[in-house]
Amino acid sequence: MSRVREQVRDFLSMGVREVWIVDPATRSVAVCAGANTVEHSSGELTVPDTPVAIAIAEIFKVLDEY
Repeated sequence: MSRVREQVRDFLSMGVREVWIVDPATRSVAVCAGANTVEHSSGELTVPDTPVAIAIAEIFKVLDEY
């Protein structure tokens, strides 16, 4: 987990606005933005200021196929 946190910090320091960490075991997505991390298990994820949106259920539907 510490390696993942370091990678998240690296991405954020490079200017990436959000990092999504998908956890198939808990069927949740942690959205990291700046110093904040919010965990979601339902609903839709969006990329700010873009038309990009994906339902969390769709992420796990695809993962369940593999």
